[in-house]
Amino acid sequence: MDLAAGFDLATVSVSNERLHSDNLSVMYGKALKTKKPEDAARYVKMKQRYLDHCRNRDELGNRYE
Repeated sequence: MDLAAGFDLATVSVSNERLHSDNLSVMYGKALKTKKPEDAARYVKMKQRYLDHCRNRDELGNRYE
């Protein structure tokens, strides 16, 4: 996440990515491997999107139990 600190997150889009924990894991691994700010920014955006999805799901009571 430190790699993405100086990167403008508004220029990165992850809306076309499938919202799944496996995709988040792949993005994390790629960001660690390449050390590119763009890859780190994509991971940060996807992580926030995933957390927002989980939060909304919990607030609406649509949990998978």
